[in-house]
Amino acid sequence: MEAALEAFEPGLLSSSAEQPEIQIREAFSPMILLDTNICIYIINARPASVLARFKAVRMGEIGLCSVVAAELALVWQEWFSAQPPGP
Repeated sequence: MEAALEAFEPGLLSSSAEQPEIQIREAFSPMILLDTNICIYIINARPASVLARFKAVRMGEIGLCSVVAAELALVWQEWFSAQPPGP
């Protein structure tokens, strides 16, 4: 495993002052990837338990894949185009 990490990012596992050990742990910490439905639950704040879980996670621990981001952009565009024009 260490050889694979070193091949991926040379110097990653060195213990020099430039790359403290804490950065290694943060770089490979698990990330929560949200799907489209969960994002819509968060936007609508329903159910409340999903929003509460989202708020409990630290920034940087949540991500979206490009497909989910594109789906959300499409939903957002369709929602705005369906809204009647303002005054």
